[in-house]
Amino acid sequence: MFGHTRRRLAGATTSLTPLDVFYGWAKTIDCTWYFQEQIDPVRLKQTLQRFRRLYPAFSSKVRKQSTHPVHWTAHFLSPLHNHQLHHLDEDIPLDITTSTEDLTVQEIANHAHKTTHLTVLTVPTPSCKDIMRGKTETMHVKLVHYKHGGCSLGIAMSHCIVDGKGLHLVASELGRLFRNDALLGLETDRGVLNMPATTEIEIDLGTRTPTERQGLDWNGIGGNLLWWLFTRLHSAHCIRPPRACITTGTAPTSHLVHRILQAFPTEFFKGTDPQHTHNPVVQLCASVDVRHILPRHLPMSSSTLNMFTGNAVYFVHATSLLSEVDGCFEKLKETISTADYVHKYQRYVAQFCQDGQSFTNAAPIEDDDGRTTQVFVNSQLSIVDDGCVRYNMFDAGPCLRILPGPSDAIQIVPSMHNKDAVEILVNIDARVRLSKKNWIEDIEDGFEK
Repeated sequence: MFGHTRRRLAGATTSLTPLDVFYGWAKTIDCTWYFQEQIDPVRLKQTLQRFRRLYPAFSSKVRKQSTHPVHWTAHFLSPLHNHQLHHLDEDIPLDITTSTEDLTVQEIANHAHKTTHLTVLTVPTPSCKDIMRGKTETMHVKLVHYKHGGCSLGIAMSHCIVDGKGLHLVASELGRLFRNDALLGLETDRGVLNMPATTEIEIDLGTRTPTERQGLDWNGIGGNLLWWLFTRLHSAHCIRPPRACITTGTAPTSHLVHRILQAFPTEFFKGTDPQHTHNPVVQLCASVDVRHILPRHLPMSSSTLNMFTGNAVYFVHATSLLSEVDGCFEKLKETISTADYVHKYQRYVAQFCQDGQSFTNAAPIEDDDGRTTQVFVNSQLSIVDDGCVRYNMFDAGPCLRILPGPSDAIQIVPSMHNKDAVEILVNIDARVRLSKKNWIEDIEDGFEK
């Protein structure tokens, strides 16, 4: 079908939930690790072969199962249903290359978020479209050796099989296999959570009550039309714009988010009601890792859940004035860990997986103050620490930098130079990049003031 035939493991498949499929079309998750020394490419290839044999779901292609309805109602199932990972009896794609950049690996790592600075991309760039149409595998690896020593290891995986923590767990397990250390024992079974997927829940903190958002219904004729539009909105090529990057001392995430939003260009907040020009309304959006929350409220094993690599997060929203962002974010974190919202998470995901309804979209909401500016915050501090790839896991010396791919508006990761520092990566609206060419410098300078 795609120019050549691949031999598959007999009968080996992994079923995807409808939300896995939705996020597979939405995003490819990637990260790059920079090391002081070079990784042995032969050992890395052998490590990937062992990893694929241990966890065959990661060497796979997505296939949508054909259905033969016995009743007319079968035509009204959501098009997100009936997708599977077909395991391949073939190595995980590995690209090994050498860069001729006349820079040290430390200099390359320092400037890597400015994608126009480097001539060789450090991470594979499979598109969501190619992965979800079964044209390429769900996991890709790239090793780049540099002219003056050192290397980078880039891993890209479809969001249909991992979330952010899942990617770091995979990297950590690869490192352990590479060094023949004790393995973590990853869990890839989608049934671990019973409903392991992602949804969004509205949080009302009593400050500003947004109007009810309309959910997406992926069923019937309307659902198939949505699916047709959704699958055609994705470019065949991955776009990796440059980002602002700020290194600062460790502080509560709420404080860091407040400071970075205060440094955003005024243009970013356009669309807010004129009465709030100097104190705009912001809708904060944050992801919640249920691996740490569910065991507190439900009878399940925390050790197994912590090793689950699939989608195990949900998103929550709260609306606040810019001046009150830090307090709002703290209340948000307190609220989302309660049993009430854990059960809401289960109900939302269960309903979506059953009938394709009740998934709230990510468009900015309308409230009494006009259209809000929506900002997604993604802190990966605990995720990176759980992965521990920084600790010479590939016999290539210390890790100089961990750089996640562009994703949410604000990404926070540990600094590899100073254990008491963090890096804040900022990816903001395209209209700002187009109309204000120096927005990166404005944010970096504004944060330091």
